[in-house]
Amino acid sequence: MHTYPKEGLALVKEILSGLGKAESEVWVFPPATHLSLLAEPLAQSPVKLGAQNAAAAAQGAYTGELSVSMLKACGAQGLLIGHSERRQLFGETGKVLNQKLERCLEQGLTPFLCVGETLEERESGNHIEVVLHQIGEATEGFDGEALQTLVIAYEPV
Repeated sequence: MHTYPKEGLALVKEILSGLGKAESEVWVFPPATHLSLLAEPLAQSPVKLGAQNAAAAAQGAYTGELSVSMLKACGAQGLLIGHSERRQLFGETGKVLNQKLERCLEQGLTPFLCVGETLEERESGNHIEVVLHQIGEATEGFDGEALQTLVIAYEPV
């Protein structure tokens, strides 16, 4: 919850002006309120636009939620799934993340599955097990072909 839409636009313009000839794929994940405003200036650039979160359901009476298809209609090309803040503050489980991954793939967005361990888990030597468990839960039921576009974003907490 940082920046208002105009500030987000200014930040994207700075990114574009300083980008040069990027050899890597570059993504920005602004708040959902910015997506429609940023979609046009990014459309003709190498920078891709992603959403920070989406509902696990495709549609329905979920007041305040945004579906993956709504975010796509606003210009999102990708989606963060399982960010540590969503897991810790909102209690998102592997089952919920699995549903979000399914919605994302249905809509043809690039899924960015965020995984990572806490300091306590790292210090106990459990970090690899924790990360593999997170990946396993989120991708359960999907085959390798379905997950070809999946990006694993490692973010230790």
